[in-house]
Amino acid sequence: MRARIRRSPSRLHVAGERDARHELELWRECGSSHIYGLGRVGHYRDRSRCGAYAERPACHHPIGNGTGTISYNGLPGGQYTVYATYSGDTNTAASQSTPISVNIAAEASSTLLSESVYTPLDVPIATLNAIPYGAYIFSDMSVYGTVEGSTASLGAATGTMTVFDNGTQIGTAPITSGNFASFPALLSGVYPYAAGTHKVTAAFPGDRSYKSNKSNEVDFTVLQGATTSTIYAADPTVAPTQSDVIQIQVTTSSLASAPTGTISLTANGKTLATSSGFQVDHSLSTGTVFRM
Repeated sequence: MRARIRRSPSRLHVAGERDARHELELWRECGSSHIYGLGRVGHYRDRSRCGAYAERPACHHPIGNGTGTISYNGLPGGQYTVYATYSGDTNTAASQSTPISVNIAAEASSTLLSESVYTPLDVPIATLNAIPYGAYIFSDMSVYGTVEGSTASLGAATGTMTVFDNGTQIGTAPITSGNFASFPALLSGVYPYAAGTHKVTAAFPGDRSYKSNKSNEVDFTVLQGATTSTIYAADPTVAPTQSDVIQIQVTTSSLASAPTGTISLTANGKTLATSSGFQVDHSLSTGTVFRM
């Protein structure tokens, strides 16, 4: 939106286009010392929420030879009333312009999706084609204006991102005030991506400032997690007529779901027993120990 504000001895006149795309700079060439906006966020408040607008100067600039130029790009999408005030000087009385209505329309947007991967010991994993099962895999998302690009966009999106794996929704993530969303939440633990190939995308539903979009796709491969099996006997030496209690401990490199399947106990090539009843024994910083 580009508006010109010219000054006469009695009042300030404002004229300009009434629509602007979110993130475009709002230029006002004016003979005033302040530009005021009535709106909904930042320096503004929504009448429907607060009962009355808070009127604060959006920006100000000294004038020279009766004119000045002000740049301001702090208005998110929505309806605004914009006006200018002139503080006056020794010879000229103060005045206020006729307000204009400004509609900041939602702009085309994109979402940048990336994956951050760590071992259970919080060591970064650089390659995405060999992630061990049970590692920390975080989907990090940020919305930006398509025209400006991810590095130049200034506005912050609002709402909730939806995350998909191989086309199936697996969760959601709220967008923070810093224009950032992450799945899963930091304190929710490991998301159990199964061993195999994954194609992750994110969807943004849109808000007042940004139109809806679908993110780029990030592909990665999860490998089977490593395990170590250890056998413990209650009594290492028993008579032929005696029985013994045998425990089998399986230690994994995973912080995700418990192992499944069957473990067999053999002696001299003969299967003595089988079991599939894994139970969590205790957790380590490097994984989880299961017992049967």
